[in-house]
Amino acid sequence: MGDKEEVCHSCGTRWQDSSSSTVLSKKTTPPLTVATEQVPPITTAEFGKPTDTTSVELSSRFIMNQRTIERVIVPAMLLAILAVKLWLSLQYRLAIWDGYSYLANAHAFLLGRSPDPYHFFELFRPPFLPYVISLIWRVTGENYDVATLVQPTFTVAAGYVLFLLLKEMFNLKSAVVASLLLSVAPTVFYWTNQILEGGVAMFFLTLAMYLLWLGIERNEHFLPLSAAALALGTLSRYTTLVLLPVFPIMLLVLWMAYRKTRRFP
Repeated sequence: MGDKEEVCHSCGTRWQDSSSSTVLSKKTTPPLTVATEQVPPITTAEFGKPTDTTSVELSSRFIMNQRTIERVIVPAMLLAILAVKLWLSLQYRLAIWDGYSYLANAHAFLLGRSPDPYHFFELFRPPFLPYVISLIWRVTGENYDVATLVQPTFTVAAGYVLFLLLKEMFNLKSAVVASLLLSVAPTVFYWTNQILEGGVAMFFLTLAMYLLWLGIERNEHFLPLSAAALALGTLSRYTTLVLLPVFPIMLLVLWMAYRKTRRFP
């Protein structure tokens, strides 16, 4: 067989040589090798892809949240405040001399009387609020409750215009906080529930400032609208005439600030 054999002298038994079996037993099997697949390193471009996608998703969510605040949350908040103000204005009324004077002037406007001291109850009262009340009375008839709802509506509208103004000038957070504080300030919240002119004048003054800002920053066509809003503010409350010199100064300052970046006619 090719292998050495040994023979027992007494019994004649044959077996393989011990040295040969020892050599065979010492044969070792080759080591097992495991094939490992090398993973290519992540490049900088591939590593940046998830980050870019995440940033885009976060920015889109922020834009959606900002639009939700502007178009849903802020209007809903102001409408809730308006509902409370309208309810309080109908439930709690004060017998104020100024309020009855505006109602008497509105009655004269409704009847089409000429503006003279014999027909108007108090001629020196600003005419805008009585005239608006008379226009509403042409539809609803003379109604004290309807006249009470005019000033709360203008006041809440002033809060929304203030929100738009501060959002353009600063940021969304400042605009939301300022409009909320204006709407719930105790003095403003209480006295604008009566038949007075403060809330109406505040609306037109805030609107004039907002249109002035838009006229300087965006389009100069807003400037005549700002002047018209200021004129209606003076017709709502005569004391706002003291602000007439302020607007030309503001216009000059803003024009000097923006003349290098924008072309004005």
